[in-house]
Amino acid sequence: MVHWASQIALRRQPSVGLPNQDAKRLLRDISGAFFVDIDAPEYSETVAAGLQRILTTKDEGDVAHQVDQFAQESKVEQTFWLLRFAIYLASNNLLTIENAARFLECAQDSNTFWVVDAFLALRTPTTDTFASVLLVGATWLGNYATCCKLLEIVVDPNGTVPASVCRSSTALLEAVRQGNSGLVRLLLDRGAEVNAAAIPLPSPLGIAVLVFNTKATYLEIIQMLFDKGANVHQAPDEDSVTTILNLIIDLGNAEVDELFFQANVAIGSFSKHYLRPLQVAAFNGNMKFVKALLKAGVDVNERADAETLHRAAGKAEWLKRCVQTPLQLALLNGRLAVAAVLLQEGADVNGFDAKECLEALTCRTYNICPLSDSYRCSTLVRALREAHPPLHIAARKRYTALGRLLLKLGARVDSGDDFDTALQVAASQRDNLAFVKLLLDNGADVTAPAAEPRGRTALQAAAESGDGDIIEILLQNRAHINANPSCEGVTALQAAASRGDTLLVSKLLQMGADVNAPAAATNGQTALQAAVKKGCLATIDELLQKGADILAPDTCCVLEAAMGQPLVLEMLLRRLTLADTLSRSFFLFTGSCLTSIEEENFDQITALLLKYEVRPCWSHLQRALQIAVERGSIGLAKKWINAGADVQMCLRGPRGVSIAKAAVATGSQDFCALLFKSREDLAGERGTEALLVAVSNRDLSMLGFLLRIGANPEWDNSCRANRPSPLANVFEPLGPMERGRFSVTRVHHVENMASMLLSHGAQPKGVAFTGEVCGVSLHMLKRLIDSGLDVNQRLARQDSLLQYAANYRTEDVVELLLDAGADVNAPPAPTKGYTALQGAVGKDNVRLVKLLLSRGANVNGPASPEHGATALQRAVLIGSMPIFVLLVQQGADVNAPASSVGGRTALEAAAENGRLDMAFILLQRDKEPETLLIRCKRAAKLAASRGFPILARELRKWKA
Repeated sequence: MVHWASQIALRRQPSVGLPNQDAKRLLRDISGAFFVDIDAPEYSETVAAGLQRILTTKDEGDVAHQVDQFAQESKVEQTFWLLRFAIYLASNNLLTIENAARFLECAQDSNTFWVVDAFLALRTPTTDTFASVLLVGATWLGNYATCCKLLEIVVDPNGTVPASVCRSSTALLEAVRQGNSGLVRLLLDRGAEVNAAAIPLPSPLGIAVLVFNTKATYLEIIQMLFDKGANVHQAPDEDSVTTILNLIIDLGNAEVDELFFQANVAIGSFSKHYLRPLQVAAFNGNMKFVKALLKAGVDVNERADAETLHRAAGKAEWLKRCVQTPLQLALLNGRLAVAAVLLQEGADVNGFDAKECLEALTCRTYNICPLSDSYRCSTLVRALREAHPPLHIAARKRYTALGRLLLKLGARVDSGDDFDTALQVAASQRDNLAFVKLLLDNGADVTAPAAEPRGRTALQAAAESGDGDIIEILLQNRAHINANPSCEGVTALQAAASRGDTLLVSKLLQMGADVNAPAAATNGQTALQAAVKKGCLATIDELLQKGADILAPDTCCVLEAAMGQPLVLEMLLRRLTLADTLSRSFFLFTGSCLTSIEEENFDQITALLLKYEVRPCWSHLQRALQIAVERGSIGLAKKWINAGADVQMCLRGPRGVSIAKAAVATGSQDFCALLFKSREDLAGERGTEALLVAVSNRDLSMLGFLLRIGANPEWDNSCRANRPSPLANVFEPLGPMERGRFSVTRVHHVENMASMLLSHGAQPKGVAFTGEVCGVSLHMLKRLIDSGLDVNQRLARQDSLLQYAANYRTEDVVELLLDAGADVNAPPAPTKGYTALQGAVGKDNVRLVKLLLSRGANVNGPASPEHGATALQRAVLIGSMPIFVLLVQQGADVNAPASSVGGRTALEAAAENGRLDMAFILLQRDKEPETLLIRCKRAAKLAASRGFPILARELRKWKA
């Protein structure tokens, strides 16, 4: 075998230099970041020998002679060299669709496409893959003639090509996206897979439906895909929780629907793991599909299964549709005609048992996805609580006639269980008297308790909505006026008071409402509290006239709410004075309510307190000052100090640390100077915590101020354990990747803070730094190391400083750490970890890889047990041929096992990423022939699943 590309280069050395460089330059232009120079020094003789079977090679003769003969013409010669590199890129999943299309245009514009033909005639694995890539490029261009020519040489029409960094495509997908019916027909006739050809490719039919417009070409394409047996029951893409059939139903286009029905698709044989077609059809009111599905025997009450609910948990709208029956969905979206058909077919008028469903789904969710249980469970609970039975939906939407029909068909009037009853739902809607009467006439329980956690009784719901007619009829039917609220609910009187509805409040009080009924357990308010918060003087007066107790247990928030409303406060103080209870309220009032005074109302409120002879005691002033400082309210804090609050006693009390931190957080040195009078005020953890706040705010001036007045940058021994260090926190914003991108001023600012702390006694020794410390200047890092920084300490996620630096391409930092004694072979973190060498490989940093190898890095260092990769496996995963070659030369183990969780062997990674070159080198150097056949089959399966049929073919037929 003669490598005829090299042969031509040797024969015509003087003339190929410039064209070769031109070709490489052109290739760089069209391939961008994916450019790989296969003539680079990294391709040693040893490794190049392993590539002999995949490089474009042929016995001396036809093609070599032909190219040599016409090499006088610079365009031909340039095309030849361009082809050589382009074939390499294409055969290794490195040439995108757009770049393949540009290459085709270049060859056609220069009239040198015959050279491409000559290469493709070689029928090697690389040229076959190249032809498949060109087919997708030609389809992208809409070049019918070129597609025909490529298909005539038995190009596989199902090969995948990178369309972007995160998306791949096939010829058929591109033809469908462009609405090119001629190319779609051609590709289908030549064997293109009508359904998704590989993971994670979308379905051609799904694309056609999603991009559908009124052009006749799209109807023609959809027709062709149906005729070829496109699967309407698969998802349009791997992330979807619906199916193509559901998309068609959602689209609601009569012409597409007609094509679907003409295709005689087995409509009832859909997957059980997606939203059911009948649910979608009912929601959209698509009567034709509703009838067709029912005729096909679909269960009229069928809903999505638990697995579908689990997948849809993060998609609120889909989740709501998943949990409800077709009848519920039809009613929810106002599709009354569809609802009538479903009822005629025996739809369950009571929907489903939400409580039972919730319990089953909660258990299943915990079994399926332990990492997101709380979120998924909460969304499922919310969706289920919103999935009311049909009668409830009719009540909410005021469908009185339909409600009457549902009741005649057997709907349970009180099917609330732990959820709202239909009467409670109906009463919550204003102008819904007719439905409320209907339910009461059919025996609805007007006294049904409120559902937990935030339900309302019928009367409470009506009082909250403010419909007087509904309230009247409920009271006539003996609704409990003083029914207990739910955990997050209200009584009827509390609901009326919160709305400031004085007339309703008066009416309820006349009928015996308890004016002092306790508030709900969670965020509840008494009637008086609600009225005060609303600020309605008439309602407050009405409640007070009927005996509302300002000083009832747990009602201090009555006075707290009044602190922002001087008129309301004066009304309450006057009432307390008249009742001669002001002295009894002194402790409660001043202790709990002074903290509610805002700065803008301070003078007016304190004047009122003096007017009614309410004088706060010392402890209450201290509490008010604490709260003002913690809220960062400088003006208010100064007012409390002027009123007699003792700053030093506050600082040295149990809340001293939080007060010091809050003061520093204001950023005002004047304010801090008012609070911190001596070193004792910042003694111990108060000072260190204050420094942490200054560091977090990047406040250099405040940091210097605190250090000058005695704040200690080191924790006392009694509170050192598990506490963050001000020195370590300084460097958090400076990750290694950002180094050099920050302005000089910012870097200087951060390092000034570090220098200031070091100068005042901060010690790096024993401090748990974060990896961001690697982002400082070399001078600062060396100072930290000289001061005692442990270069082999483990970071929070269990990697070392050297591993962190290597993962972020900081070669100078890596060298400094190595010189300081960092362990070049420190083991990786147990999950998603990496050695220093593996980190450098993962960032495609050839120079850093060489540096680490020269300093003793183990080329076969173990992979992290979970989601890890050896250096060689990582090189294959990122597709770095220079590093791959370097590691192979250094003796990397091509047979190293994959990480036990989420890992890939080097061969599997090459197959999954379409790297023909790396796969062949690995196979040539394989050292375990007894298992090679099994491993090749496994790799071939991965290659095929990712859309690399030629690589899969070569792996399947490989023999050791």
